[in-house]
Amino acid sequence: MRPSNGYPASTRPDAELRWLTTLSRALPRHRPSRWLARRLRKVYLRRSRSEVCAEVAGARMRLRPGDYVEGQLLFAPQFYEAEERAWVQQHLRPGDVFADLGAHAGLYTLLAARAVGPAGCVIAVEANPETFARLQENLRENGFEQVRAFDCGVSDRAEVRKLGHTGAANTGAASFLAEGGGEEEVECLPLLTILERAAVQRLDGLKLDIEGFEHRVLERFFADVPVSLYPDFVLLEHKQRLIARAGGDALALLQRHGYRAVLEAKGRRDWSNFGLVHEKAMRCGLGEEREP
Repeated sequence: MRPSNGYPASTRPDAELRWLTTLSRALPRHRPSRWLARRLRKVYLRRSRSEVCAEVAGARMRLRPGDYVEGQLLFAPQFYEAEERAWVQQHLRPGDVFADLGAHAGLYTLLAARAVGPAGCVIAVEANPETFARLQENLRENGFEQVRAFDCGVSDRAEVRKLGHTGAANTGAASFLAEGGGEEEVECLPLLTILERAAVQRLDGLKLDIEGFEHRVLERFFADVPVSLYPDFVLLEHKQRLIARAGGDALALLQRHGYRAVLEAKGRRDWSNFGLVHEKAMRCGLGEEREP
């Protein structure tokens, strides 16, 4: 039985969480506010907490307060990749096809599903089995039928690889390049194979957050398809420290294949998120500001 707010009773935020998140979500977007939001979250996590349901950027999500990414979305979603999210939404249109590689709990998948609408398609790929289950929960919470979710990894070939976990506090950092920690075997497929199984004939937008596997996935994909099937735009997580182990620089690879970086959102330490638009889309004005 669901209460009046539409959430299961077992996942309703308690009074303390409602008070803390009301305060943290009202904070303006600058550095001192980020620090304060982290402190408020730590106050709530002084003891073990269960998952809760909350609204994030217009979507319903089940979130674990103790998880690195989900905790940020719960307490201060205004700080979490705000530029990148706005950029993706700006470039998606009803009927588009979007692939979210490394979908995690589904933030970008849900945003894209709303943007492309029932006539579009979102392909969500998540390699971590536990995280994939959470993705499915969040898809059910929102009822988007235009999302096709795949519980597999993405690689440059069909294979089984060991997925390394860095710890329960940051499930978004699970990687096929991870050293140490728990490991489990996961089926991996090339991107083109996933698109074929999703029964789509084109790809308008692509997001990659797959912890160092971006280069090999893109290298294989560009070898598999003609330029006419390249996505118009790509959102890429780029970690400088992983380039040597990743087998190449994914950002440089995209640029060699006709993409131009039009957005750089710097993260912590040595990584950034880049928004890139292909030259064929540039000629149609995609790299320019588009009206919402």
